Formats: sequence, C-alpha cells, structure tokens
Amino acid sequence: MDKSEVAAVLEEIAVLLELQGENPFRANAYAKAGRTIGQLETNIADVVAAGTLDQIPGIGETLRDKITTLVTTGKLPFYDDLKAKTPPGLMQMLRLPGM
Repeated sequence: MDKSEVAAVLEEIAVLLELQGENPFRANAYAKAGRTIGQLETNIADVVAAGTLDQIPGIGETLRDKITTLVTTGKLPFYDDLKAKTPPGLMQMLRLPGM
C-alpha cells in the first residue's frame, strides 16, 4: 500500500470510531495520523522497513503496529472489524453533499 491508501484507511477508521461512539481522542488520533502519513515526503514502505515509523510525531506504538500490518499485508483486521460493525451504506451516505 502506498501512503495515500494508508492515509485513507486511517481517516476512515477515525470516522468509523466516531460513528460507533468511541472515545473522540482516539478517533482524532487516527485522523491526525492519516493526515501525517499522507503528507510524508518519503515512501511509507521505506519508513516501515527502516523501523522508524514511531519517530513520526503522533504515531505511537498502537498506530505503528497497525500501519505496519497494513503496509506489509495490505489488510488490517481492526479496520475490517470496524467496517463489519457499521451498517451497510452508512459510509456512502456520509459522502453525499450536505450530510
């Protein structure tokens, strides 16, 4: 996965956490991490391979592990679980203008 795909997944996780009533600080951490990853000037796979992901501001242990899993496998069970708990079509409704 490239950095834009990883950033999109992290930002969608933030929305899903908000929809499910999770701690707003946790949702904000995922949103901020998504923006940070999206603005990286280096390849995310290189950062993961070098083991320096947790040196990026706002990326702690938990996010490091999840981003590493996402980059290396292309999947994230945590993300899949959140999507499964969300009613079908809800995320598409949120993309409609004015919603």
